[in-house]
Amino acid sequence: MKSYIKHAVGGLNTRLLCTAVVTALAAGHASSSYAGATFKIDDTKWVSVGLGLRSSFQSTESAAGATNNQWSNNFALDNARLYFNGQIHKYLKVEFNTDCQTCGSGGEVRVLDAIGKFEYNSMVNLWVGRMLVPGERREMNGPFYSGIYQTFGAGTPFEPADYNLTIQNNGTSAGSFGRDDGATVWGAAFNDRFQYAFGFFRGLRGGANASDNPTFAQKLSYNFWEVEKNPGYYTSGTYYGKGGDILTVSANNQYQSQGA
Repeated sequence: MKSYIKHAVGGLNTRLLCTAVVTALAAGHASSSYAGATFKIDDTKWVSVGLGLRSSFQSTESAAGATNNQWSNNFALDNARLYFNGQIHKYLKVEFNTDCQTCGSGGEVRVLDAIGKFEYNSMVNLWVGRMLVPGERREMNGPFYSGIYQTFGAGTPFEPADYNLTIQNNGTSAGSFGRDDGATVWGAAFNDRFQYAFGFFRGLRGGANASDNPTFAQKLSYNFWEVEKNPGYYTSGTYYGKGGDILTVSANNQYQSQGA
């Protein structure tokens, strides 16, 4: 359990944001130290189940509609996620995650990730399905592994796949929650210091993309000091002082013809 408190004062407005985060995630690697339940069938077959939950409470003095310096009080269920992972062969794994993507207005459970994985070794791996599009660190951290609660609170998301809560086919959507349908080849070399991910995805659906051109996404990273320990090509926003001395330089690009 981690607690974050944000307190900002301006005139008559005082905001208190108290956040409780409970995260349990099994990320497709049985040896990873995530707090999930793993059921081992044999040496090459296992199933794991995990839960991710983010909830917040906000109290604002003299909020819109309030009188006599009264306080408004709002609770929010920001994320409620279920994680399912499994290995069915030495090189074959599957991942299926859900998210309550409209929790603020009643809640509706939708598919977050649905990935078929061919993981041969640390150098070459292939993921196919709905997954995070390779992008910059803030995107790849996700809400549960960032150093701050409101990951995109300071501005608009960088990546097109993160502009929508739901995927639409009317020219206004290129994915949701940073995810899109496609395939990614990823891996690491030079004692895992160099990490790469190359993928292609559907991108913008309809609208300007009348020719159904795909989105191409690339991400290259190099760890000059300690090698960051993350599953796949995911990243972490903080290691809480336990990651050693880290200096990682990364570059990423996404391109889609007629993707405006």
